[in-house]
Amino acid sequence: MPWAAVRRGWARRDFNLGDTPIRVARELLGAQMPPCPACGSPTGDHTWVCIERADEIGWVSVCEDCQRQVGYAVDKELTTMHNT
Repeated sequence: MPWAAVRRGWARRDFNLGDTPIRVARELLGAQMPPCPACGSPTGDHTWVCIERADEIGWVSVCEDCQRQVGYAVDKELTTMHNT
C-alpha cells in the first residue's frame, strides 16, 4: 500500500468513535494479519489504519517500531456498505 494512502487514512481517523472500529477490525481480520517479519511483534501490537480505495475498504497494520507495513486485509462488510 502506498505510504500516501496510509497517511491519508491516518489523517481521516474519527476520534469521536474511539478505538471501537479498530477493535472490531482486529477481531474480524486479525487472523489474516501476519506478525512483523522484522521484529516478530504480533498484529495486536501494531497500529491499524483504515484505507479507502475506489473499489474497497481495508485495513493496513503498521509496526511502528520497525516503521514498516506488515499486512493488509479487505474489510468485506465496509466494502459492501461503501459500494451500495
